[in-house]
This record gives sequence, structure tokens and C-alpha cells, in this order.
Amino acid sequence: MSTNISSLKALAASISPKEGDADKTKIGAKRGDFYSFPLDLFEEQPGFNPRNYERPETKAHIEKLAKAYFDGKMVPPLTVKVIDGRLLVREGHCRRRAALLARERGAQILRLSCIEMKGDENEQDALLVTSQDSLHLTPIERARVYMRYINRGMTPDETGSFVNKSGKHVKEELELLELPTELQDLIEGDVVKPYLARKLFRTHGGAKAVAIVQAQLEIMEKELQLDEQHSLISTETTPKKPRRVTEKQFAAEMPLKIKKSFAQTMFNGFSTLKEHLKDAQPDAADGTIQVKLPGEVYAQLDTIIAEVEKLNAKKPTPEKGSDGEGNTDKTQQQYAD
Repeated sequence: MSTNISSLKALAASISPKEGDADKTKIGAKRGDFYSFPLDLFEEQPGFNPRNYERPETKAHIEKLAKAYFDGKMVPPLTVKVIDGRLLVREGHCRRRAALLARERGAQILRLSCIEMKGDENEQDALLVTSQDSLHLTPIERARVYMRYINRGMTPDETGSFVNKSGKHVKEELELLELPTELQDLIEGDVVKPYLARKLFRTHGGAKAVAIVQAQLEIMEKELQLDEQHSLISTETTPKKPRRVTEKQFAAEMPLKIKKSFAQTMFNGFSTLKEHLKDAQPDAADGTIQVKLPGEVYAQLDTIIAEVEKLNAKKPTPEKGSDGEGNTDKTQQQYAD
């Protein structure tokens, strides 16, 4: 086959049976509303689609599509790019795999319909993010696509314009690639949400963030076991809890949020106090220091103290554990620096 072929029309002409062909079983292409090509001609370009085909959700999706093919139901056409005479899938990778699976199980699938894509590599990558067989890419998979744009010299804002997302969204997803593999796997498994993983990573660093999440998962696993034991001795049916951690579970591990306005008030208050400390009068007799403050400065400091007390009141108190201080021994050890 010629390597100069770069369109569906030319590819269809090159594989169509011709008079005098020795192979009478040769399957050519057909043209209706779409081009249809032999199933075995469709290829996946290694590394193009970042999808993890071992994820249970992806396997279930392919199984569903395979059943649709086997039952003869309508399945959308694939989107392809013809490069050097090769029919490369650009959208519809799961459909291709499903069609092959259905054929293995006895379905009579000679051809698949397809649409030709004319765009460049940026538009091809955008199709990965914006389409994807109705099964969207995971945040980590999307981030890997975004990184391809960055490697081509684009900014997050420029990348976002291709995939109809904001530059901020692209930046946040790219940050996921900096997380430890363990945290990325937990995101992929929908055990921890991306924003929470980023927050834990920024607050505690990679190793400790992983340890904190794993410790919480162990606690949840123990609770689940207790629920299962309870259900065995009870007539009640306890619904299985999702194995997912939430930000609320880590509130005690997160720094307090301070509004910018209050931070400015604190800065102004202590700056003023510093000026008045220059006139402080130490008393060597009793070891005290007398400071004269204007009424408005005292009121400002009193307001700051009241706000700090409110913040402390919002800080959650961990439940009592086996050590009597709010943590189990194992959790306490894992949290230790």
C-alpha cells in the first residue's frame, strides 16, 4: 500500500477490488453517508489515547458497546485520520475494541463506518478531551493530553482555548501530574477528588498526604466491617458505603482559612503595636513591662483576639481514639513528621 495516501477517498480507491485481482475474497471500502472500511484496517496509534483500558469503568463501557455491536444496534462512526496510508483512530478507540470483541464472539462485522478528520495535532488532541465515546477521560488522563499542548510550547490559556476550558482549569489539571503515583491512582479510582488531592499535597507534601489518605481509608474499612457484622445479626439492610474520602474527614489536618481582610487587619494592628512597644517601660522590680496604648489601638487588638478565638472554635476536635488524644496509635504514628 502506498504511503502517500492521506485521505479516506484515496484509501478507499486503493483497497477496492479491481478486475483481474487474484484474491476474490478481498473486502473493499464502501461509501454511503459515511465511508466504511474493513475492521482490521482501523489502527490505534500507540500513546495517542491516554485512556487506561484496565479501569473497571472502561472495561464495562467496552462490554456495553460490544453487546450493541453483537445485537446489531446502531453505533456511532469512528473519527479517523489517514496518515501514510494508515487508518488511525482519533475518536472511537473503545468502539474499535468493542467491535473486535464482538467479532471474536461471533458477530458478523466486516466493516466499520468512519468520519475523516482534517485538523492538525492540536485539534486531534482536543477531540480526545471533548468527545470520548460518552465515557470521559479521567482528570489524570486529561492532564496528560494537556501536557502535550504545553510540550508544543503553548500556555495553559492557549491550551484551554482548544478544549473549551479555562486556563485555570488546565493549570489545576496539570498540577495532578506532579502528585505521587499513589495519589494519582486514588484519583483514578475516584477515592479522592482532584481538588482535595492537590490541597493535601500542598499542605503536607507527597508522602504525608498519601499516608493521611491511607490512614483514613483504613478507618473507613474498619467501619465497613463493623457495618457488615451488624447486618449479619440484624434484619436491617445496610447500604454499602462508597469508598471515597471527603474534605470534611481531613478538616483537622488542614490550615485555618483566614480572609484577606482579616489578615490585613492583623498586619495593621501588630504594626501599630510595634511602634508603641518602643516606648515600653520595663519594671526590673517585678519583671513586668508597661505599655501605654491609645484606646483605638487596644480596641483593634481586642477585635483581632476575638476573631482568632472564633477561628479556633471552628477547628474540629478529633474523636477520641485508642490513645485518648483523638488518634489511634497507628494513625498517630503515620501522621508524625
